[in-house]
Amino acid sequence: MRRDTNSANPGSAVQFAGGVVDVAVGEHEPARYAIPMDGPVGDLISRTDISPMRPAHIHFLLAVPGYAPLITHLFREDTEYLDSDVVFGVKRELVVAFDRHEPGPTPDGGHSDAPWYEARYDFVLQPAG
Repeated sequence: MRRDTNSANPGSAVQFAGGVVDVAVGEHEPARYAIPMDGPVGDLISRTDISPMRPAHIHFLLAVPGYAPLITHLFREDTEYLDSDVVFGVKRELVVAFDRHEPGPTPDGGHSDAPWYEARYDFVLQPAG
């Protein structure tokens, strides 16, 4: 896992975190990865037939004034391990398409010099309090 700035759209408030890998310079897509296998969790998993792999996904932290924070993730619909996520985090309503777009205009009115991915999802926030 690593944290990266949005190199396809410098200055954007959007930051990437979690299973994000460089496919090419400036190109990012959700990636599958294995949980750490050292320590007691790895020891436990290695004694089973459970795969240590997580399906490709991206984490989100939404913090909007007046609303309760929301931490969640979206899974890429065409990824392996959706039915066998080692941490059992997949819910069908969080599985979406990640559509690849060639360099050019972006939904926020900007421009990307690198290919980019788009996932559409309606997050619902609860009022604070």
